[in-house]
Amino acid sequence: MSHNHEHAVPYHGNLKDYLTGFVLSLILTAIPFGLVMAGKMSETAIMVGIFLAALVQVVVHLRYFLHLDTSPEQRWNLMVFLFMVISIVILVVGSVWIMYNMRIRMTDYTPSTNMNMSAVDMPPPVMPAQAAPMAMPMSEKGQP
Repeated sequence: MSHNHEHAVPYHGNLKDYLTGFVLSLILTAIPFGLVMAGKMSETAIMVGIFLAALVQVVVHLRYFLHLDTSPEQRWNLMVFLFMVISIVILVVGSVWIMYNMRIRMTDYTPSTNMNMSAVDMPPPVMPAQAAPMAMPMSEKGQP
C-alpha cells in the first residue's frame, strides 16, 4: 500500500531572476550615490531621490530575492508580510507620538517668560530635587 502524496514545490527563482534583481539593485544603489556626489540638486531633491530609490529597491528585493508577488501560491506569504509592515508602522508611529506628547507635557512652559520661544526652542523641564528616603519605623526587636 503505497501512498503517493504530491507536494507543491515552492518557486525558488532561476538565474535570470537573480541576475535581474542584482543588476537592478546595483543601479538603485548607484543612483543615490550619484545624486549625493554630483551635488547639483537641492538637499530636499536629493533626499526625495534617495527615498524613492530606496522604496523601489525594497520592491525589487521583495520580488526578485524573496519571490513575493500576487500569485495564488504566494498569497499567504504576502498577507503575513503586509501584517508585519502594518504592525511595525503602528509600533513606530505610536512610539513617536507618545514620545512627542510626553515631551510637550513635561516641558515647563510659562507664556509670560517664554513668549518668543517655540516649543522646539524651550529649555528642558526642571526636575525637582530628590527627597530623602523615608525611614521605616522599627519595632522593638529591630525588624520593620
